[in-house]
Amino acid sequence: MRPAGELSLAARPGVVFGVRWDGRGRGVVLAGACLIAALLCTLFAASSASARDRSVPVVVVGKGAAGAVKAAGGKVTDRVRLIDGVIARVPSRSVGAVRRAPGVRSVVVDRPFVTRGDDDDEAEDVAAVDVVEEDEVVDEAAVPAEIPASATTLDEVRQAIGAGGLAADGSGIDIALIDSGVTPVEGLAAPGKVVHGPDFSDDARDPDLRNLDAFGHGTHLAGIVAGVAPGARLVSVKAANAEGITSLTQLLQALDWTVRNRRANGLDVRVVTLAVGADNDNGYEREPLAWAVEQAWEAGIVVVAAAGNDGSSGRGLELPAADPFVLAIAGSETQGTGDPADDAVAEWSSRGDGTRNPDLVAPGSSIVSLRVAGSFIDETASAGRIGDKLQRGSGTSQAAAVTAAGVGLLLQAHPTWTPDQVKAALRATARPMAGDPRAVGRGALDVAAATGAQPQDRSQPFRQARLWGHHAYRRYSRSVQRIRKILGRRWTGRRWTGVKWNGVKWNGVKW
Repeated sequence: MRPAGELSLAARPGVVFGVRWDGRGRGVVLAGACLIAALLCTLFAASSASARDRSVPVVVVGKGAAGAVKAAGGKVTDRVRLIDGVIARVPSRSVGAVRRAPGVRSVVVDRPFVTRGDDDDEAEDVAAVDVVEEDEVVDEAAVPAEIPASATTLDEVRQAIGAGGLAADGSGIDIALIDSGVTPVEGLAAPGKVVHGPDFSDDARDPDLRNLDAFGHGTHLAGIVAGVAPGARLVSVKAANAEGITSLTQLLQALDWTVRNRRANGLDVRVVTLAVGADNDNGYEREPLAWAVEQAWEAGIVVVAAAGNDGSSGRGLELPAADPFVLAIAGSETQGTGDPADDAVAEWSSRGDGTRNPDLVAPGSSIVSLRVAGSFIDETASAGRIGDKLQRGSGTSQAAAVTAAGVGLLLQAHPTWTPDQVKAALRATARPMAGDPRAVGRGALDVAAATGAQPQDRSQPFRQARLWGHHAYRRYSRSVQRIRKILGRRWTGRRWTGVKWNGVKWNGVKW
């Protein structure tokens, strides 16, 4: 057994950074179920209202986007300069006309999604976390005060990726985290450690939740980055709310802000972490999110994306990791040690399709990081708690955070390297790992080896996401019917998985 680390969280019982959580066990789960039911009703009501007023929310890309929306009788609600597009609502009967308008490259509807699977099983998916049962009361005395031997500490993560012997600590590098926010728990509360960008989530309207992480995901990843690259500064751009819900439009807004402000007010954002995923049914070339991450890459920001947690049952990598320009990260089982020799790709880590595979594998199993007491994940995944301050989490989310921190160390040593050079060095020096290339890519992340590599000046040869003519209105309509179907079934906190509301899911597979 190992003593718990120094990262900690101070909070009054029942109140967590302005967010009140008035119960445990069954009360917490039922409260979570009520939140989800309310959310579903809101989405369903909004969808029904859309049918009545014959309008749909869309992302329109192209120089003629705003004019096309106006001509169709729609309303622009925001501009996304990163993709030369707008977010708008347009009459449903006019979506096709907007798509065909001069200067419009793409029209994609911002649609709600539920978990992937057969329709008959949609509402039966069990959460991929250690969820509190409805009749269970959390036994605080059973929460381990020390880190179990099977868990992986951040010191062991540094050893596993070859960073243990490096002098670099990430100083001078800003790493953006587009996620569920960051709460100033001990370890992240020092002045200047975390810079908060705008809150693009639905929580932004609530001053008690704005920029804070009531879900628990973003803070856990922020703690990983801070532990692996302690000198780096974090830029938190909140895009998901207290239930982990986000959307295509919110992610586009967050990416747009990050790129436009990457050097504003003393910032120097060189890395962005996206631990989210959406189906790549239409191919990355036709997706606005892929186009956005490519623009961030060309602007000099290394985009690190989680590969997904579908294991061998998936249909390839999820977006944005499916875009071959970015760094797609799979997750490994570390066996609770810092020795990379015993690492193996995790069973839950998504496989590629043989054409687009993960680029690298990084530690992602049972990673010990910061806990937000009373957050959704904390309450529904109590088995992952370690004392009052820490929590274990597994998934390609955690692996992406490890890699983002490793890129920060590499860029401190080579501040002039471009994203293409960073990616080439990491792939060329990856430590060979046994297994199918669709699962392991080029191998395990080795920051020390990459630091000693010579820069390569070749650009990536892939097709860019040009977006021409993509239109997803029918998909939006189908998802409305699926929500209606779920509303007719029993819905409890046990079935909440944090997956695929509004087309996006958070890639944290187990807590």
